[in-house]
Amino acid sequence: MFQNCTLEHFKSVYDRITLPLARLTIFAGANSSGKSTVIQSLLLTTQTVQNPVRSRSIVLNGHILKMGEFDDVLSHGAETKTISLGFSLAVPPEASFARGASYVGHNLQIQSVECEFSFSASASKEDGVGFRRLQPRLESSHIRVRGATDEQQDVDITLLRSHLPVGERLHSLRVAPESVTSQELSSLEYEAQAQTSLNSIRGYYPLPRSSRAVGASLLHFIPSMLSVVYDTVDHQQERVIQLLTAAASGPDYYYDTWSPSELSTEISADVLERLRPVVMPIIHEYVSESDAQRSLNMFGGGTSSSKLEKLDAKFTIEQLLSFVRSMPLRDRRQIVARFAERENDIRLAIRGHRPAHYDLAMVPLPPMLEGGVNITAQFFARYVKYLGPLRDEPKPVYPLAGGADPRDIGYRGEHTAAVLETYRNAAVTYLPPGSSGSVSRVPRNASLHEAVLDWLQYMGIADDVKTADLGKLGHDLKVSAGAGEIVHDLTHVGVGVSQVLPILVLALLADPGSTLIFEQPELHLHPRVQTRLADFFVSLATLDKQCLVETHSEYLINRLRFLAAVAEDDNVSLSTLLYFVERDKAHSHYRPIRINQFGVIDDWPSGFFDESEELAASILKAGAAKRRDRVKRSNG
Repeated sequence: MFQNCTLEHFKSVYDRITLPLARLTIFAGANSSGKSTVIQSLLLTTQTVQNPVRSRSIVLNGHILKMGEFDDVLSHGAETKTISLGFSLAVPPEASFARGASYVGHNLQIQSVECEFSFSASASKEDGVGFRRLQPRLESSHIRVRGATDEQQDVDITLLRSHLPVGERLHSLRVAPESVTSQELSSLEYEAQAQTSLNSIRGYYPLPRSSRAVGASLLHFIPSMLSVVYDTVDHQQERVIQLLTAAASGPDYYYDTWSPSELSTEISADVLERLRPVVMPIIHEYVSESDAQRSLNMFGGGTSSSKLEKLDAKFTIEQLLSFVRSMPLRDRRQIVARFAERENDIRLAIRGHRPAHYDLAMVPLPPMLEGGVNITAQFFARYVKYLGPLRDEPKPVYPLAGGADPRDIGYRGEHTAAVLETYRNAAVTYLPPGSSGSVSRVPRNASLHEAVLDWLQYMGIADDVKTADLGKLGHDLKVSAGAGEIVHDLTHVGVGVSQVLPILVLALLADPGSTLIFEQPELHLHPRVQTRLADFFVSLATLDKQCLVETHSEYLINRLRFLAAVAEDDNVSLSTLLYFVERDKAHSHYRPIRINQFGVIDDWPSGFFDESEELAASILKAGAAKRRDRVKRSNG
């Protein structure tokens, strides 16, 4: 779930702000104050990550939001003409997706992922200004992954759009254009600052010590691979040393999974000629010892002298490794230890007098960074759920589910009937009504249908709900308003059920750790239902389902205060955070408000749901004045 979000120059947010987000975060304020700005920044990020076109840095107009052009979302008066957005994700310890795909068996323990990116409508000659207004380009990106233990060190990477054209960057790196692939070429559009991160890759990939990250491939605004520049001679040095060292192990990744042709093409002929005078004397010296001769002969496959003759006649990396690996493990380790003693000589032999020759290569991100990227992509793809303010109107028959995700109820709740019918018997864990405001909050396991019905009855808007699959016609959804009453479709029972049901189905099916975003969930609902909707949101927060709610409902806020007051612990007050949003000219300001354990808001802001109290006071004053006036007239 989200720990915080950052905005700068986005819509009504001018100055840079970072807002902490609690498990239950409420945004309240006057119309057009900017309540939905924070929510829209998160939804814009979500629809970008979910977009299948990886090259699009930011998707202004997608399947969730239609935000127009860049200037429509740029804050009024912004001087830099650049928008910055960011977020921090908390990673639960049991998260199964926190693994680096390129590093099998690497144990990652990630605590959080922080990301911030900026984009603009600046255009190159090839793009055109109009194109960039609709498809902004990425200017910078920074991602930091924090480890959950002292052994898992924090890692980060910063990408900045290069001021040099790609061709000039190649020239500055001394890389020949003809040796570069299209992916490597595009990666140079950004300059990577991740020098300390390459050490964690070298255990998996033969990167020379002199290699450095110079660019990156992108998944929208997130780095997905690193572009590394390296000296090819240094690379051959490292490769030979790694192959010789690996020869001392058991089943060997570097040797057993590569064909001989791959090995021979990697190590050039002139390197082999320089390597022979250094390596072969070590081999002859060791084999001449009686123990080694005896070990070789016992292993079978010919005498030590015949194997040496074969290696002398054809000195290749394959023959060398095959010879060493024909020894028992104890002898292998001893001879490789002698190679290690002569490592500097081996390196000098490979280098000779040749000048540096640079090339580019694409390598995976370091394990922790790759794990953080995987977490981010999967979180936005699966764990962010959104329900808009205008839910679908009641219908006699509801259409078939239209999304690829069978649990997707739609952003207007239009597929709620289909999802409820499909998953009516799915097991869910929920807090039953009435338990969220007390200490004994005992979760209950039930079917989705039972959980939905439990909350509908508690809110007093339906006593029973029935769904049916009508084939290509869609799905039937009927409810009964009271015990013993016949069921009706939603066009005959009012709009309340059609407004609440999508909220219940979406939230009850969501996985723990999800973030559920609701805009004005109280629309068309009776005050009692608005009040009890607060109970439902608190129950979700208790079960580690984050709720971000934009509301105008005074009833919902006051119910949260009540739940905090009647709770025997501080869980409700600690897990709830309110933001009162005010607008100063064209810019929004977010004032955090906390409900204490006694249900009190210590610093009640002016204009924060005080109209009803002022109106009640005005009614009392007007009534008293009218009585006084009537008394005067009757006495006069």
